[in-house]
Amino acid sequence: MVHKVLVVDDYESCRDLYSTALKCNGFEVATAGTAEEAQSKTLEFCPDLIVMDVNLPDSDGLITAAKLRSSSDTWRIPILAISGMAAESLEEEAVNHGCIEFLQKPFPLGVLVSKAKAILEAEKRKIHDKAC
Repeated sequence: MVHKVLVVDDYESCRDLYSTALKCNGFEVATAGTAEEAQSKTLEFCPDLIVMDVNLPDSDGLITAAKLRSSSDTWRIPILAISGMAAESLEEEAVNHGCIEFLQKPFPLGVLVSKAKAILEAEKRKIHDKAC
């Protein structure tokens, strides 16, 4: 099964870099540059994971994450928050807004891929455990 990841970042170069790393590791990837685009692409693409930048040009990425997590259509999708801002409270804030984990930019692309795989594996185990 190929996992689908939506990469949301306002910088095209970051979207391209993250997308390439994920695609090279077997993921199907779609991208968005704004919160509004992220919300519509989430409904169209139905990702298994969203990588969400905290700073977006039209809205706070954490508010967008909270909206997605509170919607009956998208609540199940895990969200990995990312940010270049250096704030110690940001990780806790991300979790409080429904994100499953947080990565501080810059990070090695291998870390992004490893986190994506680990999150999706954990989600698969949760579903299996509930079914048993």
